[in-house]
Amino acid sequence: MEKRVVFSIFLIVGTVSGQVDYSSQVQTIFNARCISCHGATSGVTLTGYAATLSSVGNQYGKPVVAPGDTAESPLWDKINPNPAIGNRMPPFGPLSEDNIETIGL
Repeated sequence: MEKRVVFSIFLIVGTVSGQVDYSSQVQTIFNARCISCHGATSGVTLTGYAATLSSVGNQYGKPVVAPGDTAESPLWDKINPNPAIGNRMPPFGPLSEDNIETIGL
């Protein structure tokens, strides 16, 4: 059975516009652009759904995903321009607006 969860930084539900499947859409972005640094060697591990939800950002001192509240989600802060702490991620070039939107749905 496919995992589906609804929360602000990752919306994983059905097929209506504005909804995203974590495995086929969000995880593919993380695989291509993020896990080379956040694959298991830092406080943030984005190698899968459970790992992402349980990751705690060392700089922020709290989970990187705040369900239902992108303003409180360190991951959302880091992929957008001018993060509150540190540099924008990924360091080798920002994500496309489409990728950011996909992660934020």
